[in-house]
Amino acid sequence: MSGAEKADLRAAATEAGITVSEYVRRRSLGRPVTARADRETRVLLRRIGVNLNQLARTANTSGAAPPEAELADSLDHLRRVLTGLE
Repeated sequence: MSGAEKADLRAAATEAGITVSEYVRRRSLGRPVTARADRETRVLLRRIGVNLNQLARTANTSGAAPPEAELADSLDHLRRVLTGLE
């Protein structure tokens, strides 16, 4: 294994929040390895969730649809955050 390959393995394991051994084990057994969301991403997702919950609560209470612009902004923000997790 080359030095670059080792570095790639270490980086992938670190991103997933697991050891290199666990990363290799999971990959070799066909088990999924997903990136662990960092603190900033978790905070952003929580804020987006709160915003969407407020919009849903307003819609349920008033019987009116949430303002389309606010909903579109929240969904756009959510897509950008989730794209960064891939």
